[in-house]
Amino acid sequence: MELIYNVNKRTKTKREWGPEESPTCSLSPQNLIAFCSTSDLIDNHKGNSFESSPFHHNEGPGSVSVAITGDSSGIIASHHVYVCDIDKPWDTFLVTCLVDPIVSLEWHSSGFKLLIATVHGLVEVWKMEDYLINQWVCIQSVTVKEDVVTTAWLHQGNKVTFNAEKKDSIPYSDKIMRVSFRPSLCHYAKKPVDGWLAVTTTGLVCVCLPPSLNKDKDLTVENLSRSRTKVLLANIAHSSNGNILLVASDGNLDSMIMCYRISLKLEQNTCLISCTAMPSLFAKCHRDAALKDSVASRITHVQFMHRESGDVLLVAAGNIHNSRVELWHLTNDIIGLHRIYQGSADLDSTYCTQKWVYKSSVAQCSLPISIATPRFPVLFNSQDSNPSVLFQYIAIAYRDGSLKLVNKHTFQAMATTNLDYGIELNGDAGEKRRRMPAHITSMQQTFTGCGLVGTDQYNCLYVMKVVNTRDPVTQVPVVYLVGMLEYLIYTGYDWWDVLAALKPDSSLVKQLVVGKTGIVESVITKLSDNFAKQSSSFQELLFTRFMAIRGSLFRCCAGSQQKAADCHCKLVLHSISTLFKTVLRPKVILAQELNPAEKVTATCSKNLDADITKVMKGLNLEKNQSQFVIDVSTLQALQKLIQWVANLTLYLLVSLPMAQGYSFPGSLLLRDVSVLGTLRELLLMIKVWGLMNAACLPQFTTTSADIDCLSTMFRILTRVWLVVKEGGNLESDEQLIDECCLLPGQVLVPPVDQGLFGDTCYQASIFVQPQPVQCYYCEKPAHAYKLLSKQAPLPEGQIQSQQKKDIIRQIYLGVHPSEPVRSCSRCDCLSLLKNVAKSPTMMAWEQKFCVACLCGGHWKLAC
Repeated sequence: MELIYNVNKRTKTKREWGPEESPTCSLSPQNLIAFCSTSDLIDNHKGNSFESSPFHHNEGPGSVSVAITGDSSGIIASHHVYVCDIDKPWDTFLVTCLVDPIVSLEWHSSGFKLLIATVHGLVEVWKMEDYLINQWVCIQSVTVKEDVVTTAWLHQGNKVTFNAEKKDSIPYSDKIMRVSFRPSLCHYAKKPVDGWLAVTTTGLVCVCLPPSLNKDKDLTVENLSRSRTKVLLANIAHSSNGNILLVASDGNLDSMIMCYRISLKLEQNTCLISCTAMPSLFAKCHRDAALKDSVASRITHVQFMHRESGDVLLVAAGNIHNSRVELWHLTNDIIGLHRIYQGSADLDSTYCTQKWVYKSSVAQCSLPISIATPRFPVLFNSQDSNPSVLFQYIAIAYRDGSLKLVNKHTFQAMATTNLDYGIELNGDAGEKRRRMPAHITSMQQTFTGCGLVGTDQYNCLYVMKVVNTRDPVTQVPVVYLVGMLEYLIYTGYDWWDVLAALKPDSSLVKQLVVGKTGIVESVITKLSDNFAKQSSSFQELLFTRFMAIRGSLFRCCAGSQQKAADCHCKLVLHSISTLFKTVLRPKVILAQELNPAEKVTATCSKNLDADITKVMKGLNLEKNQSQFVIDVSTLQALQKLIQWVANLTLYLLVSLPMAQGYSFPGSLLLRDVSVLGTLRELLLMIKVWGLMNAACLPQFTTTSADIDCLSTMFRILTRVWLVVKEGGNLESDEQLIDECCLLPGQVLVPPVDQGLFGDTCYQASIFVQPQPVQCYYCEKPAHAYKLLSKQAPLPEGQIQSQQKKDIIRQIYLGVHPSEPVRSCSRCDCLSLLKNVAKSPTMMAWEQKFCVACLCGGHWKLAC
């Protein structure tokens, strides 16, 4: 394991000691970290620009907006819930502040809702407002009236697995499969119901549904058994048949660990709960002399290995000097009937029952505090397969600060490390700083298992790299890393932790190089080759996600920022091309006839003429003009996107003379046949629409009124396209180079802005720094300012625009925007918060990017 970074609060005063807390944390599939803190992490930064904005402190039912002060008898700390992006953990935002300690933080599968439960029974559901990570609203607040042990969301019935045995298969459908999984609770037509479940210390199961389905009462309550039982530890899993599995314990080493099956049913908007006892077990270590003779020995954890399977169970028990973590499997046991009953024709001669079977255990001379199990759903079909090739592990954190990795399949310890970071305390005047030992109180694996996120008792946040570290046992083949990225492309989850695994350590650079190509370049090549072999419809569906991931991979490579900018440009160009072709929808068309978009593509591919007027004749507008007619308001709304296409074309043509031996944003696009062909098609469509409404045409500043910029660009672009298509050398065509050199004297080239190539200054800042990186809450580190000051190399004569621009709508916002603006949490690109479009076409365009930025980052409200 290698520490990527830790985030701490910069202390300016002597620490006041109070009772030791156990903050909890949770990581969403979108790599958003939610964590608890017993102190206000942003109270000392009220003068900063992005810390002092009013949306940090959200108020809702059951929350308080100020910290609770202590009296002379002791310190009473309020409990805060914060959220941050794993890529920029110093940018921390407050969700809510509660009085009681928080025992459970659970992200919804969508990644936009957070379930928060306190120890004394207050359960709240918070939701992102307008998909902004620093704007939260409480949509539900329920008081259970009993102490809560654990909570969980009801399963929505979506499960996608990765088939490790078919990792070398090219089609995504072979190795990424949707499996049958029934929702926990179904409405009409088997529509999944969104809700949550809580378990109390007296053995009550509480289910809460949305207010629209349960208006009479907030909670549906049922006992786990006929009598109340003491529950101090509990864990919840889901089964494929829709049942909820629960394991519970009272913490006593001599008590039985109980297992239950919970079934939910909806009748007339009322939830019915049915609890059935399952086979239970005693911890094997309760007979261990080293544990049973100690009064302090107790069961510390009962936890299912997977949230979507209840057949593997982990049981941890011990004291501060000795502990065990046991592995149990739920197996089917065949019992033969007595010979008296074997002669009956109506009865089977065997009876099948279930029981828990002890498999193995891991010992340690310290008390286990937290256990993190795998989340990545991997499928191994045959018994002959080797599951150990794909590194999956169980992480166990102990009270003495040690952290142990245990192989999931063999249950053998693979690596052990110590949390050698301690909190720095300021003493009195003249006293040296002391370092106090720390230990992880709560941790969770990232979705793919490539990283580990945890918090300690001092509210410090840790992010560790687990895969591809110095330890040889953690090495994962490139084919598995590519498979993980393909899985993330398919499911829509975030890929930051896989990027962390791809960054090689300096001591392993020689081992991770394939030939003369680094591991990141190998992954990019393999990922691109596999994606190019998918079906055209599949590529069309996932192209945006693919280019976003490809651009992120290039940002991790030294000197590849221009390639990342090209990926952003191709992403926007493909999205605009899809939008323009979607607009061309005729009212009536025969089955064997091409639609208008297909006609444009066929005409541009067959007609190699450089004169745009002659190419337009191939569309036969006299006969098919009605198929290209679009509403005037729609054309006017598309004008900014049309201008973006024209600006990109002009930029590429003007930059052509410097393309030889010089790398700059867009240099590779000049040699990409598909990009040049798409630009040629779009210019033809723009020319046709200009005949219907001249107001939609792109605007240029020319030296002469006789210059037709659109026709000139089409003519030069066609020549460039033909040279690249035939495999020629652009630099050898002197006449073409001369025409491109004369172009800036005829047309004023607009400055390059964020809308053209995205944020060309952005890099994954954590990855390019020597690790581990020391950060502080609400303080931007020095290396982040250095990255912002860097400028991407542009062709001679091109300048970077200082104007702020909407990355989605391609409109200028001014130096100081007057309207509310959202910014990306990773690339810092801007976009207007409110939808300004009135045309249905542009409303659909804005809706496409309302959840995340083009780079895949999360939106936040900018100051």
